[in-house]
Amino acid sequence: MSIRIGLIILSLIACLGLVNYSVVQREEIINTGRVVYLELAPVDPRSLLQGDYMRLNYETFPRSYDQAYSSHGILVITLDEQNIGTFSHFEYGEQPLAVNQQRLKYRSNGYDVQIAGESFFFEEGTGERFNAGKYAEFRVNAVGEMALVGLRDKNLQPIK
Repeated sequence: MSIRIGLIILSLIACLGLVNYSVVQREEIINTGRVVYLELAPVDPRSLLQGDYMRLNYETFPRSYDQAYSSHGILVITLDEQNIGTFSHFEYGEQPLAVNQQRLKYRSNGYDVQIAGESFFFEEGTGERFNAGKYAEFRVNAVGEMALVGLRDKNLQPIK
């Protein structure tokens, strides 16, 4: 009986450790990652089942692409002087990037490119202000892992 309890406690500690490690990684991206803005495509309205939430789509990514690309990988965006990114190319193997380029990890569901930050949740009753959202603000690390940190209006001003 005590071995069983010990294994349960050890499993709980391992699970908590993995969750904490994931949180620390995400915080590191938010604190030290490069600021990148991606233009939003028309967004879906809030979901009645999930509360105040909107699905985010991005203008910059191809709507269809060569099926030879895998279901996940790296794509490269080119940043303008305001850090607004536009799709450049898919990456095969690690290639040197220009100063104004950034890697992003992607996955595909077979017909379009998806990145982290497909949903944006907000406080109940505040949804109207997010209709002005023109850009999604991300923090991105060197290998393309990203964290969505907010929405910006057409003048890149934060929407709160």
